[in-house]
Amino acid sequence: MLRTIVRLIPALRLTRVTTTFAVVANIWFVILWTRPTPEEPGRAQLHDGSVWLQVFGGFLLAAGLYSFAAASNDLLDIRQDRALKPDRPLASGALSPPSAMAVIVGSLVGAAFGASVMGLWSVRLTLILTLGILFYNFAGRHFPSVRFVTLGLIYAFHMFIPNPRLVFLWPIWAAMTHSLAVAAITHSLAGGRPALSRGAIAGATAGWFFWSAALLGLGWHRAGAIWPDWVHAQGAMYVGGLVLVFALLVWRIVRQGAGRQSADRVMRLGAFWLALYSAAWLLGQGYIHEGIGIASVAVVGFALAVGLHTLAARIDQPLDYRLS
Repeated sequence: MLRTIVRLIPALRLTRVTTTFAVVANIWFVILWTRPTPEEPGRAQLHDGSVWLQVFGGFLLAAGLYSFAAASNDLLDIRQDRALKPDRPLASGALSPPSAMAVIVGSLVGAAFGASVMGLWSVRLTLILTLGILFYNFAGRHFPSVRFVTLGLIYAFHMFIPNPRLVFLWPIWAAMTHSLAVAAITHSLAGGRPALSRGAIAGATAGWFFWSAALLGLGWHRAGAIWPDWVHAQGAMYVGGLVLVFALLVWRIVRQGAGRQSADRVMRLGAFWLALYSAAWLLGQGYIHEGIGIASVAVVGFALAVGLHTLAARIDQPLDYRLS
């Protein structure tokens, strides 16, 4: 069993599998939020289908999109990585470019199949998001302000796929904001290039304000209020508490010093927290079983991330958790 896992480590590193659970939790949140909520227009389509089939489809959708993004990123960067990051699977020769192409195609097919469980519009949005991912990999990530905003938008957009007509959009805004902040922090800790400048920070902040206004404005238009009256306030309170705890934990990591290891710790913690936000929204609305289910995914995913990281370190193949 251990030998099998060791042989799979190059593929696991290529697809950043250890942080995929955050995207899975976000997709599942939308499904599990929409099904029992009469006020959500997309409920009729999801409620009539099998919840287990939708959960499985959501897993394929999330894992496929995340793997597609990570694998295509590494394939595009193979020459640069051979000079600067020779430990990566493609750069080191642990995985061949044809194998990476097979992973990319398989991931995209899996994502489209998972989306098809939720309807034609979900498939269309999946294809649109793949274009956004390709933009990020080809151009957006080379400019810090564009990179952070684009990454936040990717995390936000994928949550529309299970229910394009979602009314309560604060969870999507929270995921976008959290992802943007984590990307900026890890870039700074890892000494990413180009380095953050005041202009880049100002550009990212302006982009966040613009897309926050657009997203929350859409939610206001759909709900007729900035905060729907049928959504309980407890969810926001739980999420606010999680934000404070996350900020404290990141502050402690930063105090220990910058570097690749600190950046990886923040990245793993950030993925774990995204899943916790999803659980908090569900629990705050009184959807206890759904919230516990998402929280369980978060705990198991985080434990697997730490376990695989430890295993890889022991065989002198440190895992890379970054999307970029």
